[in-house]
Amino acid sequence: FFLKNKEHLEKYRKQFLYISVDEYQDTNHIQYLIIKTLAEKHRNICVVGDEDQSIYSWRGADISNILNFDQDFPECKIIKLEQNYRSTGNIISASSALINYNKHRKDKKLFTDNSQGGLIQIYELEDEIKEAHLIANIIETQCREQGSSYEDFSIFYRTNAQSRVLEDSLRSRNIPYKIIGNLKFYDRLEIKDILSYLKFIANPKDEVSLKRILNSPKRGIGTHTIKSITEQSELIKKSFYETMKYLSETNQIKGAARSGIMEFIQTLEYLKQAQHTLSLVELYKEIMEKTNYNTILRADNSIESLSRLENLQEFGNVINQFEMENEKSSLTTFLEDTALLTPSDSSSKDLTGITLMTLHISKGLEFDTVFITGMEEGLFPLSSPLGDNHLEEERRLAYVGMTRAKKNLYLSYAIKRNKFGKKQYNQASRFLEEIPNKFICVNSLTKKSNFFLKKHKKYYDYNSVSGTYTQNPSGFKKRPAFSSPYGEIYKIGRTVHHPHFGTGKIQKIEGSGDDLRVSVIFKNKKVKKFIAKYAHLSI
Repeated sequence: FFLKNKEHLEKYRKQFLYISVDEYQDTNHIQYLIIKTLAEKHRNICVVGDEDQSIYSWRGADISNILNFDQDFPECKIIKLEQNYRSTGNIISASSALINYNKHRKDKKLFTDNSQGGLIQIYELEDEIKEAHLIANIIETQCREQGSSYEDFSIFYRTNAQSRVLEDSLRSRNIPYKIIGNLKFYDRLEIKDILSYLKFIANPKDEVSLKRILNSPKRGIGTHTIKSITEQSELIKKSFYETMKYLSETNQIKGAARSGIMEFIQTLEYLKQAQHTLSLVELYKEIMEKTNYNTILRADNSIESLSRLENLQEFGNVINQFEMENEKSSLTTFLEDTALLTPSDSSSKDLTGITLMTLHISKGLEFDTVFITGMEEGLFPLSSPLGDNHLEEERRLAYVGMTRAKKNLYLSYAIKRNKFGKKQYNQASRFLEEIPNKFICVNSLTKKSNFFLKKHKKYYDYNSVSGTYTQNPSGFKKRPAFSSPYGEIYKIGRTVHHPHFGTGKIQKIEGSGDDLRVSVIFKNKKVKKFIAKYAHLSI
C-alpha cells in the first residue's frame, strides 16, 4: 500500500514522527515492512524485545526482524537490560547456559541480585502417570509443610494432550486447578464428541448424546431437518432416534440430509452390535474409522486440528489404561468411571488453584514454583523436519519456561510414555544435557536403565533420606525403588493411591508375580480389583 501510494506514505510519516514497538521479536514480515517504511525518513524508532523469547514462528513471527534491526538502522543505540528481578541466581545461570547453545542470538550476560536459591531439580520417572503422581505429591507436601498456596504453583507442558494425566492426578487428590488457554481435558470438543458416541452406543435412549453427534463430523443435516424430526417425535410418541429412522426409511426426509442420516444410522447400528464382541480399545478405533473423525482432522491439517488429534490419541490411552487396570472392563463401567472425571461443574474459569498451561502460553507470566514436564526427545524438543531453526526455537521455548520460575524449578521426563496402548521409550531431552551439572540435582525414580544419568561423566549415589542422587566419583549405584516382586509392595491394609479413584486400602491380594491381583476399597466404599502390574497404584 505505502510503496504504491507515496502520498499516503508521506501523510502517515508526518503523522507518526516517533515510533515505539514492544515485543519486537514477535513481529511478522508485513508488520516489519510497515514499521521500517514509516520510520525510514525520520528514523525516530525505538523497539523493545528479546530474541531469546521469540517462540511464535508458527504464527508468522520472524526472529530476523530483531536480529537485523541494527542493519536496518545502523546508527541505533543498543541498550541491554541484563538484570533479572524475578528468578534466583541458579535459575538465571542455568537458563543462560542453555540458551547459549543457540547461534541466532545477540550476546547477553544476565545477572540478578536475588539469592542463588536451590538447585534445579531434575526428575526421571518411569512413565507419565508416575510423573503426574510425583508433581501432585510435591505440591501437597509443600502446601502442608511449608505453608505454600496452590496459586504459587504452575505446571507447563509442550502439547495440550499432556494435561490429561496431570489433571487426573490432581483431581483424584481434590487439588484445585485451572487451565489457561484451553479447556480441561474432558471438556474439550473432540473428547465430548467421542464420549457422546460411547454413551449412545451404551444407551440408545440418550437423546442428548445423539443430538450432539448427529452432525459431528458434519453430515449435511441442517437445523430445519433436526427441528422436523423433533416435532414428529413428539407427535408419534417415539424416541428421536426411532423417529429419525422411520422418516428416512419412508422417504419423508429428502436429499443430502436423508443420505447423511441413512449413513449415520448404519454406522450406529453397526457400533451398537460391535460393542458386544470388541474390546473397548477396538470399539474406540472403530468409531474413529467409521465416522472418519480422524481422517477429517488430518485433512484439515491446521494447528488446532493436530492438537485435537493429539487429544484423541490421549483419550485412546485413557481407554487402554482402563482395560489394563480393570479385569472386568466394559463400556458401562468405563462410562461410569469417566463420569467421575467429568463433574457437571467442571470449568476452566475457576479462579483459584494450580495453573496448568502449555509453554507457549506461559510467556510473560511468573510463579514461585514451576514444573516443566515431558522433557523427552521427540516431545520437547518436539520432532520436526525443519532442522536447526526449529530446534533453536524449541530451545528458546525451554528458556522461556525456565525463566517463569521465581524460586523453585522442577524439570521432569518419563522413560516411557503411552502411545495408544503401546509403550514408547524415550531419551531425556538434550536440553537437560545442556544445563551444567553445578546448577542441578538429579533424582531418578526408575527401576530400569537410566538414560540421563548414564550420559553424565560423573556418577551418582542414591541418598535414601532425601530421595535423590548425588555426585559420587566412586561409582553409580542404582536406586532400590519399586522393589520386585509386587508382593513386597502391596500388603493387606496398606493405604494406596490411584490416579482416578483416589485413596483407598488394600482389602485382598490374589495370585503372584505378573498375575498378582489387588482389591482396593476406596473412600466411596466401592471395591475395585486391579492387575497389580498395570494398576498405577502409589504408596
